[in-house]
Order: sequence, then structure tokens, then C-alpha cells
Amino acid sequence: MIEASVKIIPTRMWQRGPLRQMAASKVTSTFIPYTRTINDLTFAGRYICDRCTEPSQGVYRQNVGEMSGNGHSSEGIDWLCDSCVKGRIRVPLTSEQRQTASMRLAGLRAKRAALSLTLMSAGS
Repeated sequence: MIEASVKIIPTRMWQRGPLRQMAASKVTSTFIPYTRTINDLTFAGRYICDRCTEPSQGVYRQNVGEMSGNGHSSEGIDWLCDSCVKGRIRVPLTSEQRQTASMRLAGLRAKRAALSLTLMSAGS
């Protein structure tokens, strides 16, 4: 659940670095304290893909331009999510899909816990 009063601002982490969700306070459980304050923002959330502009668990540095002679040019660098790197269309989950997945995972965890108790009592 996102706190309505806190603004999430896409912020470049360093010059030509990846974009990341930043906020002045913890918005959701995915936001963590960030040691370096950037524009008075101290909590960092998910990374943002440069191509699809969707929040992602991680982004990968991709050289989309010409490399310089030393092989370390930072011109033409994009930070892309896994889907964009592989050329797939990224379809974010709806809130209903997230809730269904969460309930399914909770059910699987409960089954695993029950099985573990059954195995422990059978071994005694």
C-alpha cells in the first residue's frame, strides 16, 4: 500500500547511472534507507527501466551506442530491465493478479508447514 502523502520521485543515482524510485520517507516495504541523501530523498525503492519506464527488481547496463577506443564509454548507455534486454513486452501485474499470487503463496506455505509438522511427528 502506497502512502498517499509521500511523493515518489524517479532519480538518476549518479551521472548516467540507473534511475531509481526515491522518497523522503519509507513508502512501502520495498523502500530501504539510502545512506547518501539525494535532493533530500533518503529512501530508495525499485530501479526503473530506461526503455519501458516501469519499476523493476533490477536493471542491467546496456551499451546502445558506439564504444570508445578504450571500451569504457558511458555515452549511449541505457539501464534496462530483464524483459527489455530479452526483447519481451513487459506486462505489469494488476492488483488483483498480485493478490491472487499472494494468496496462492500463503496457501503453499501453509501446506509446507503442515507437511513439515507431519514429518517431524512421524520421525518421533
